[in-house]
Amino acid sequence: MKIKDAFVTGATGFIGSRLVKQLIDDGTEVTCLVRSESKTDQLKQMGCKFVYGDLRDEALALKGVENCDTLFHVAAMKNAARPKSMLATNRSTTKNLFEAILRSPATPRVVHISSLAACGPSAKDRPTIETDCPQPVSFYGRSKLESERVATSYADRMPVSIVRPPIVLGQGDSNVLRMFKLIQKFNCHLIPGLTTKQYSVIHVDDLVNALVCVASQGQPIAATNANDPSQGIYFAAGEQLSYAELGRQIGLALGKPKTRCVHIARPIFWSVGAVNSLFAMVTNQPRFLNLDKYREAAVGDWACSADKLFSETDFSLPVPFATRLSQTVQWYQAHGWLESHNQDPLPA
Repeated sequence: MKIKDAFVTGATGFIGSRLVKQLIDDGTEVTCLVRSESKTDQLKQMGCKFVYGDLRDEALALKGVENCDTLFHVAAMKNAARPKSMLATNRSTTKNLFEAILRSPATPRVVHISSLAACGPSAKDRPTIETDCPQPVSFYGRSKLESERVATSYADRMPVSIVRPPIVLGQGDSNVLRMFKLIQKFNCHLIPGLTTKQYSVIHVDDLVNALVCVASQGQPIAATNANDPSQGIYFAAGEQLSYAELGRQIGLALGKPKTRCVHIARPIFWSVGAVNSLFAMVTNQPRFLNLDKYREAAVGDWACSADKLFSETDFSLPVPFATRLSQTVQWYQAHGWLESHNQDPLPA
């Protein structure tokens, strides 16, 4: 099924903006839900239409959804000064969106973007698969699982699928950028803990491809979820490698072939997370390296299998991961993000 008209939440963010670009390149008409204060210059240049609203509004009206056959719910709170607020926010905003869809005259196919964090760390002997029981270890993970449960509760009234990506990197990302900048400046890659763990990662353009594949070819969640509780749920993963190897490959992309991997003991990482969390609460400004991130880093592997996505859709990885890293470095360099990150607008 070709997507003719799409509605996107979170379109001004890292993943959402790349999704919008891909949809428009594919000839899809795109409508974006944005807040009135959002920066939309780049989206306007792409030719998007806009509906202004806030997912926190219980009376949210989706005036543009009546013409859409597919809705991508990308928006979510990823960090907060008080992490417990993520739980309520991600749950309530997802509910508000689905209620708004029910009040609209159309019933689009919904693709809800979740996270591997909703499932928790993987087993020691294999990557996580869709039939595994979710056991999130962080506030963020629990908030994403709660939003999944909200989305699933509407599966008897509209077709809904869920996509769970692992670490996402690529052009426009400001989180993994910290890793790139540390290697660029000090030729050093910091590894939390004294052991090397396995991680799944995916480039944002491959994730966007996965979202489009699920929307057009994937199965929706079963209304009763009785026979197969994993139906309509997909992990979208690209490369699986150790955290140390990820740093070394980033180093190669940066022209730093002798990147040093330095393990940081858990007490040190915990201390940094605790200080940052306290600072966030006092200033009401979220910090990336907080206790929530420590909870995720302190446990086991974070690997997931995309076998189901490969088998049920035409999803593929046409570009090698090393090339994806080089593309990311080139974008960072072109926008000056490796020198001083000024949050340049995302590219069209």
